[in-house]
Amino acid sequence: MKKTVNNTTAEKTAISNIAETVKNEKLTDREIQFNRLLEASNQAREIRDAIVEYETKEEIGRYLYPRNLNYYILNHVYKQYEGEEFKTFDEWKKEGETIKRGAKAYPIWGKPQRVINEETGEEKVYYPMNYVFSSMQIEEREEVC
Repeated sequence: MKKTVNNTTAEKTAISNIAETVKNEKLTDREIQFNRLLEASNQAREIRDAIVEYETKEEIGRYLYPRNLNYYILNHVYKQYEGEEFKTFDEWKKEGETIKRGAKAYPIWGKPQRVINEETGEEKVYYPMNYVFSSMQIEEREEVC
């Protein structure tokens, strides 16, 4: 049986803020997804801090806090049903699944990338956006005889 997780007031406000920004400006799809990821990151940080603060057992706090932000984004912000999984397009494809037509990917942070400025020799680190799809957005491939 699937269990729905209710959106918090903060999530509803964040979604409303993004929608308002989109109405007022002509943003590209990438900018919209980036804003969505920033909002999800802020929510994930708040959730992580609240969980760690609530946990009185030191071992649990040490276990939960070091988890990366994507863990909290996927499991506490994007996740809507128990048992819902998130995987990349290629990961679903390897399992024989296809993404439903029109499904929108969920943005997450990618592995850190290092870039060296050739003029100054300065090294910068940035986190690219990656995309995953939910198990609620897939359908099994039909076998062809």
